[in-house]
Amino acid sequence: MEEFKDVNLMDFSASYIDQNGALLKITNLNYAIKRFSLDDYLKLTGIQSFAPGRIIRRKLLGSFEPISANCPTEDTVLILRSLLTGGFIRINEPLIYYRKHNSNISNSEGLSRMSNHGIFSQYLKDVLHFYDNGFLNDEQLEKLVKRLNLELDLRKLRFSVKRKDWFSDFIRKLKIKWLTYQYKLDN
Repeated sequence: MEEFKDVNLMDFSASYIDQNGALLKITNLNYAIKRFSLDDYLKLTGIQSFAPGRIIRRKLLGSFEPISANCPTEDTVLILRSLLTGGFIRINEPLIYYRKHNSNISNSEGLSRMSNHGIFSQYLKDVLHFYDNGFLNDEQLEKLVKRLNLELDLRKLRFSVKRKDWFSDFIRKLKIKWLTYQYKLDN
């Protein structure tokens, strides 16, 4: 954190272990260090983050109101907040062991139970906070609101839909691609 004084959040990689502590895999990204920006988010650049391997500056937490009780997660909220305040760094160095098992809250079943509207509401609240305090102009606000709407639609498709068969799963994936393509055309 001392080397990258202008970022408020930094993610590290992990060694994945099972419930008994046996090594499953080690994260191996195609870079050593990468910085992600708000521009990356708006352009739909793949943003790799890893909440369990995260350190945060107190400054990031103090720049916003507390996360709403209706928002079921802080992980993605902190990513958006870091992007709004200058970006974040991802370092491909496995500094933690991450236990992976069927009871993880972040498994697909756990994610499908989270309130997408609660998450979206928090995103919007944070973006409007930055706009109201003069850190975003009208054009940036408009782009961010479009991107947040896309995020809500994608979250609903990825996490709220129960996959019943291969055909419905295929249609869901097509909808995700279409929404993403449509967003890119509009920007």
